[in-house]
Amino acid sequence: MFLSQIGYYHLCGLDPSVLTNSAFHDFQFVFAGAWMRITRAIEIAHHHGIGVLLGLLHSHLTTLPQIHGTLDLHAAPGKQNNDAHAGTSDPPTFFSKINRKHTIHVLRILLSALHSLSPRLPNIIGIELVNEPSPPSLESHTILKDWYATAIKELHTLDPSMPIYIGDCWCTDEYAEFIDSLPQEKNSLVVLDHHLYQCFTVSDIHTPADMHAQSLSNPSAPTPQTLARVSEKLGRAKCGAGLVIGEWSGALNPGSMTGKAGEGKRYVEAQLGLYEKTCAGWFFWTFKKQEEGDVGWSFRDAVQGGVVGFMGLKAKDKYLGIKARDQERRRRAREVEANKGLGRPFPRRTMDLLTHIMRSCTCILLVAVPWEICAQALQGGVCTRMG
Repeated sequence: MFLSQIGYYHLCGLDPSVLTNSAFHDFQFVFAGAWMRITRAIEIAHHHGIGVLLGLLHSHLTTLPQIHGTLDLHAAPGKQNNDAHAGTSDPPTFFSKINRKHTIHVLRILLSALHSLSPRLPNIIGIELVNEPSPPSLESHTILKDWYATAIKELHTLDPSMPIYIGDCWCTDEYAEFIDSLPQEKNSLVVLDHHLYQCFTVSDIHTPADMHAQSLSNPSAPTPQTLARVSEKLGRAKCGAGLVIGEWSGALNPGSMTGKAGEGKRYVEAQLGLYEKTCAGWFFWTFKKQEEGDVGWSFRDAVQGGVVGFMGLKAKDKYLGIKARDQERRRRAREVEANKGLGRPFPRRTMDLLTHIMRSCTCILLVAVPWEICAQALQGGVCTRMG
């Protein structure tokens, strides 16, 4: 499955009101053409048999014989968590009444835009309301559930058959109970999205890779028990529901790696075995990285390295020339950087935007920037790395 992560600002070409009172209000000229490119990417995915799940800012891929996908709102108005991938480095204010209301406005614009496409794109399999919301208190969890219910109702007035995905805030049982409480609706589907990584906590770091694998393959262990229990509950929900692993990877902390042959592959196989048994689908984070060779976080490298090898997956020859092309792109960038006659300077506001993005975000997703701008950004100290 493929998960396409977008920010609310990517929709400003459809309706400038999405930027009202936002950190991106002054940058409509930058994002105005984004929606056209997003829909073109969805069309290309359909041509290759890939479905798309839409939401405010996200993206995963599994190369199966039949691939589906989702659009995910990775950056919501006001920012829904403390992470830079939620759009800015500002404190989150999504849980304010005005930003929750504005996010529903954005989601309605997104769904209406999908309906207005001609021809319609048949490979869109759902919309995720918001990525990894982080309620700061117990009261905020109640607010989020109420907002989820309102957003689902609002979107179902436009299209009751569009599957809606919601994040579980790593409180999987609690949000499964919430979905189970939703009223029955004809042709509706509400999907609970759980993200599973085992490389960030102190406990994760000190647990060997094979023990991580055993904790996923043992049916009596906590994680398999939780996923099995939640999947069963959602399968009985009146509204029609399911469970997906919206993010996972083969990545482990170096402290977990003991040097045993095949330990990374065993960890991946344990995850896949569990997800295939208990979940309706899964999304690997991420398809590829800028630098080659990371078999933990890059799906393409994991397939090429034999860490992911199931259902006939194998590296295709057309991917093997990627490294050479990347090296050529970097060579061109260095030439531009070294060229003192860069020509007409780019508008000051373009450089201001680059500065804002570089200083407030840890990554940029699907942003195409001309090499000349990159060179000026390097010379101006806005960024320190090309690629």
